[in-house]
Amino acid sequence: MAKFILRFDDYCSTSNTAVEQGLLEAVAACNGRIVMSVVPFVAETDWELRGPIPLRPLTAEKAELLKRFVPRYAEVALHGYSHQTVTRWSHLLEFGDRVSRQRQVDRLRDGRAFLEDVFGVKVETFVPPWNEYGKTTLLALEEAGFKVVAGELALGPAEGNLAFIPSCCGLNQFENAIATAGSDPDAVVCVNIHEYDFKESGWPHASTDIHSIGKMNAVLARNNGVWIICNENFASGEWAASRLIANRELRKAFTSPVRRFFANGTSAVYWSAAAAAKKTALLDAGNPRRWLRQLKF
Repeated sequence: MAKFILRFDDYCSTSNTAVEQGLLEAVAACNGRIVMSVVPFVAETDWELRGPIPLRPLTAEKAELLKRFVPRYAEVALHGYSHQTVTRWSHLLEFGDRVSRQRQVDRLRDGRAFLEDVFGVKVETFVPPWNEYGKTTLLALEEAGFKVVAGELALGPAEGNLAFIPSCCGLNQFENAIATAGSDPDAVVCVNIHEYDFKESGWPHASTDIHSIGKMNAVLARNNGVWIICNENFASGEWAASRLIANRELRKAFTSPVRRFFANGTSAVYWSAAAAAKKTALLDAGNPRRWLRQLKF
């Protein structure tokens, strides 16, 4: 049975409401589930010279829209604090090792309290904006009561007691990944999407449309797949940091010529730690580069 997590990032007071409503309705029509990563106080992109950067709390309109689908069809995750668009390039980081642990704890607690008050549900999943987080962030998350880090498979430290449930493939890899994931009962396919992925947003390079949600559901049905969300799956030890590390090693091993004998979607699945380690060993066994590195002259 293939498991599927769909995560939508950047839900906030300035995001595209029409796209988000269409997406949520499409997921509900499939009886599916979705993780909605919400920015509680998004930073304005325009402000007065020499003035402070204004923050816009999630509006009542956006809150009421998402409430219609929480918790039956949607999980609310904290997506940073203000998600400033300049964060990555200028290093004005909200989270990460350049920010004091206490400052991160304060932001996490305040953002979480706001979302829990608005939606009336526990918020225990953190999605780092720009995938920027550090070892101090992991400590801050535990102190603030979070259970899950949902970033991107290849980025960020992997240690501590949190559950790691990262995105692992794009929309274009979804069908092959789902077909391949069925060989491991603990495997998951995690897809991360944004409003600009949908043609309805008006973005010129959008790769899909809202109708694709129904098509994804049909692919799941053909593969006996199920929709899952993060906050229902963190309790078991199968989401430990060791699993993330094992899957990263598998991605590295795909330089091996033996990769041609693996199914197309193999590198797009978040495998159990045991399955990832087994596949890595098989790839390494047929990789001459590994042999050469082990030679001693």
